[in-house]
Amino acid sequence: MVKCRWHRRCKLVGRMKTLTIKITSLSLLLIGALALSGCNTTEGVGEDMEQAGQAVQDAAQ
Repeated sequence: MVKCRWHRRCKLVGRMKTLTIKITSLSLLLIGALALSGCNTTEGVGEDMEQAGQAVQDAAQ
């Protein structure tokens, strides 16, 4: 079997691409998980603000 002189470099580039894809996928997954957990937090803050506003309205009446 004859290998070109760039064979080792070709294998290294392939491994680097695979690693880059894995890191990118993991990063996107983590960002998505954080975004979803942030939505719950934001929703909770919105509910608290709504309750505070209702309390102010009740006190004004």
